[in-house]
Amino acid sequence: MTTPRTEEAANSIENVKTMDCLAKMVREFAKHQETQNVLVSKLNAIEVKLDNVQQVGGASNYQEDDESDHLLLPLGDIGAMKPFEESLKDKDKYYKLVSLIRGIGGSSLSDAMKRAWTKVLSLKVRAGCNWEGKLRNGTRKHGLEKSKITRAIFEGVKGVPQFRNARQSELEWETKNFMKRAPEQVRSEEAVAAGNPVVEPPAEEDPVQVEQPN
Repeated sequence: MTTPRTEEAANSIENVKTMDCLAKMVREFAKHQETQNVLVSKLNAIEVKLDNVQQVGGASNYQEDDESDHLLLPLGDIGAMKPFEESLKDKDKYYKLVSLIRGIGGSSLSDAMKRAWTKVLSLKVRAGCNWEGKLRNGTRKHGLEKSKITRAIFEGVKGVPQFRNARQSELEWETKNFMKRAPEQVRSEEAVAAGNPVVEPPAEEDPVQVEQPN
């Protein structure tokens, strides 16, 4: 026979079980909430790092020396240009070069372009190039106008936030302006090495005069 006291005791035990169950649920919820907060915190930290990667002169997600060794840069011989261009048909290698150039940055567009081309091509190789690949002194130069190297460098420079609005014409002008002095610089270095006085001839110019874009 159930007495009021027995029923009350049974209800009390049931209440204790219910409260214990609720307490466990609250603790589990708290653990999940804590885990969620940790995840949100980590995601925020990742976003900050990604923002820093985009900053000019900021840290990058690659080691520049490691990438340079992997890509064998700067190219030291004009004969390496075609094989290197062929290698850039591989999208991974192409975008490694783009990332490398983006990480270099520069204080101005002109400085960024000079840094980029110097990183990829040695002075000797730059002297063997011009924009349209035309003959110079009986030697056909390697053309840069349709080069995958050029495209990767332009894309990398425009990946720097402060240069993202640079026009194609500006990138081309900076490239031509930088390249045209290379043959003269090579001759000067060779003359100094041979102990001869340095005579500076005019820089090579394309048949069509290049005007600086407005």
